[in-house]
Amino acid sequence: MKSKKPASWSNVKSSLSSMDRAGLVGVIHDLYEASSSNRRFFHARFIPAAATLDEYRSLVSMAGFPAP
Repeated sequence: MKSKKPASWSNVKSSLSSMDRAGLVGVIHDLYEASSSNRRFFHARFIPAAATLDEYRSLVSMAGFPAP
């Protein structure tokens, strides 16, 4: 019986590397639609408006260093 190795970034990267542009855009769209956190990340990453970036930085900071 073979033991299954846990999924890793290498496995994901290999699969993504074999996809065409439309497939990659589809995966990104699925991630965008999956959660509001993903949407905030994409907005901060690809639409670099100062307010969006500041909001995302604040959320990351609060997650890492919550107020007592």
